[in-house]
Amino acid sequence: MKLLLPSEWLIVVFLTIHGVAIALSKHTSPLDFAPFAAYPWKAFSILFIATLFLKLKREKAQNSLYSVRRALPFFAITLLYPLVPATIKALGLNDQDAALHQIDLFLFGGTDPLLFLQRLICNPLSEWFALSYSMYGVLLIGLFFSLFLRSDQKPFDRFAFQATFTLGVGYCLYALVPAIGPQYVVHYSIPIDLKYIKDFKEMTMVCCPRTGDTV
Repeated sequence: MKLLLPSEWLIVVFLTIHGVAIALSKHTSPLDFAPFAAYPWKAFSILFIATLFLKLKREKAQNSLYSVRRALPFFAITLLYPLVPATIKALGLNDQDAALHQIDLFLFGGTDPLLFLQRLICNPLSEWFALSYSMYGVLLIGLFFSLFLRSDQKPFDRFAFQATFTLGVGYCLYALVPAIGPQYVVHYSIPIDLKYIKDFKEMTMVCCPRTGDTV
């Protein structure tokens, strides 16, 4: 058995980067556990344990530990997001919405793409976009469990590494260039009112106490 799997190395690197950033920062403060409390630990853990139990029933006893190891990196990176606001706070970084807005204007020739697209707002399209955004986490976790239960584990190993790598890089980049998003800093003349998807969207979003970010 390998000392560390590729996806486990990613977790080690991720924790090292954030740990060093927090430790060396002049703004270091005690780790805020409030963001961790906002995460659906219980629901995700119960689902994970139930799926793991089904998986282990199909395998020999000697493969049990290896099955757990192969699944834990994705599970860990998903629930380690609260380290991002902790790192942002420790580094004393400010939200970069104004700079990102200027980049948008440059890329679109001086036209604000968000205001420009307001003319396309309609209820059916808003409902569809809200549903699509809300489903990304559900689909990602669903794919994790469906691949994990398959007898052929090569697709799951590729998925676990790629998903862990993508989320880890995304978290690190967001920590370097934090932003709360145009929803909180731009005034829209045309309101977006959700009727059918609003409750589902709010249920699937996890709020981060730092700024109101959702992931």
